[in-house]
Amino acid sequence: MSRTKIKTASFVDNAVTTAKIATDAVTSAKIPANAIGSSEIDLTANYTFTGNVISPGQVIQVQAAFLGQGSNYGTGTDPTVGNHTSNVATDDTAGAGVDGDGYWHDHVIISTSQTPVLSNWSVDITPKSATSLIKFEFNPHVYCPASSDSPAFRIVRTISGGTPTAVYQPQTNTSGPYGLWYGAGSRYMELYLSGYDKPATTTTTNYKVYFYSYSGASMHFFGHQSAEQWAPKQHFTVMEIAQ
Repeated sequence: MSRTKIKTASFVDNAVTTAKIATDAVTSAKIPANAIGSSEIDLTANYTFTGNVISPGQVIQVQAAFLGQGSNYGTGTDPTVGNHTSNVATDDTAGAGVDGDGYWHDHVIISTSQTPVLSNWSVDITPKSATSLIKFEFNPHVYCPASSDSPAFRIVRTISGGTPTAVYQPQTNTSGPYGLWYGAGSRYMELYLSGYDKPATTTTTNYKVYFYSYSGASMHFFGHQSAEQWAPKQHFTVMEIAQ
């Protein structure tokens, strides 16, 4: 049986309509690059994409850990746990009665170690793109009881269980790392630490927090040494930003 080839010149304009094209008949391989623009797409319609649609500067994902109840610090998943019971913005006494007496005291870590100690603060993130930036944020509560001393933190990144790499630590000198400040003691402080990393991977990446003392004083980390006082909420956040 012979077959007749039909040349494109034989078709009149608009002879092939949408109704004549079977579903999925035109694959992406048959569409030239840059052939479809805004005039070919209904920009008012809703579309479903199965892949990732991102633009530079867009936050792709956020992973976070919150202060857990009692001694399980750094393992919480609910940002509302530990909220002050008073929500009145003008109440300067708000703070008492935070999810039970001793909430901020039970998980305090008292340490004199001058060597970084691994904490429970840990966040895993699996980047969608190897070119993404990773931003980390941490707001620990600390108490320093001595002059000429300071608490310090180190944030360490590990890719797929590989070699740990420090991505944040305080400034250093020839003898070792400084703390986050250096001066008069007996200070209570809610700190805010942030930084950027570029792990260049799409495999699971872990960020952990280590804590230590600059000169060996008895530092109080992640809470208040008194059960009658309450520290603000604390979190450790890691986010992926598209480039």
